[in-house]
Amino acid sequence: MTVSKKKETAKEPKKAAKKETEKGPSDADIADRIAAMQKKQQSRQEIEDLKKKLAALATADTRGEDAAPDAPIGMPDGTGDQVGPSHLAWLQAYLKQQWAFSKYQAERLDLEAEVHIVYDEKGRLVDYKFLEKSG
Repeated sequence: MTVSKKKETAKEPKKAAKKETEKGPSDADIADRIAAMQKKQQSRQEIEDLKKKLAALATADTRGEDAAPDAPIGMPDGTGDQVGPSHLAWLQAYLKQQWAFSKYQAERLDLEAEVHIVYDEKGRLVDYKFLEKSG
């Protein structure tokens, strides 16, 4: 029994010596870890703030008052109480939207054409005729 006690007492000083030689993280390591945690917390806070702003924008009514509530509706050159664009302006915008012409299809890009277009009452193209062509 005394032998085992000697072994136990012999082991205790080694453990104490080990604890004294072990070092914890350095001050620089601790500072780096704290800075990383603060940066992570700051980015989380920024994300939360952005989420709150997004939620506020989603629920807010962004439709403001009309820029000019007393302004007439329709075309500037219109007469009477017509509402909406003129047929010519609407057709011009529609054709421009549907137009597709690659710059590689022609040698010049200043092409123009005057076309006589006929539509029926349902808006279907009935006839067209080129009056002038530039290319």
